[in-house]
Amino acid sequence: MSLPAFSSNYTTDGKLFRRKHGYKFTVDANELKQFEIVVPYAKCKIDSVEIIGCHKTDTSNFKILDDDLGTITTIPKQQINQYGFDVNMTDDFYKDQSRYEADLFAGLYIKIEYQENMGLQKEIRINIDFHEVV
Repeated sequence: MSLPAFSSNYTTDGKLFRRKHGYKFTVDANELKQFEIVVPYAKCKIDSVEIIGCHKTDTSNFKILDDDLGTITTIPKQQINQYGFDVNMTDDFYKDQSRYEADLFAGLYIKIEYQENMGLQKEIRINIDFHEVV
């Protein structure tokens, strides 16, 4: 039996509040663009990412970096984990939703590495479902 990532808005960590955030960046033709997002909530979970404006030849990596103080690794912005490895995009819209969530806290970075492979400059838009834990 499969359950959604959150079958209730309560977890053992506290009550969850969904907070969807949108971001955008421009990637040049054949560029590997690195885009960083600072986690905005004291404690949160993510389980869904959307990428708009992509092309089926493009790829993406999705990484989590330590905060500016190196709270977890002792090294500022050191990679902690990676959730996407050269993920192949689809034309125009890509969505990935996990059956289980990633736990994050304020100050960590979400690093998206986007490789443009079509030879076109384009604007990429990202939506991330944060679930703030209160």
